[in-house]
Amino acid sequence: MFFYLNLKNDLNKNDLKIIYHIYIKMISAEKSKEYFETFYKKHPNYIREYKEKNKEKEKLYRKEYYSGNKDKFIHKTDCDICGRNMMKTNIKRHQKSKFCQIVAPFQPFQEQVIVLVD
Repeated sequence: MFFYLNLKNDLNKNDLKIIYHIYIKMISAEKSKEYFETFYKKHPNYIREYKEKNKEKEKLYRKEYYSGNKDKFIHKTDCDICGRNMMKTNIKRHQKSKFCQIVAPFQPFQEQVIVLVD
């Protein structure tokens, strides 16, 4: 990358700005990789020990988060054929089932009333 900067003299300022940021990111990525390699050599079981030490705390956090954001995880919809409320992931299987095929013809037919106002 640095070689590219020296060879090209006809670059405009925008090109140099883009190339410079890419070069800086490459250097920072190399430094961070080197840092983590030395860290894991000094502390080989750090992640395992951290997870074991904070296991109960993580369980409590996940439980509270799930109870507060249940609607993000469970997506319920109504079946178009029989009107049953169920999870979105099970709709296709449900529509192929005998229950949906039998219940659908027995539902009362409702006409849509259209009112035109002049």
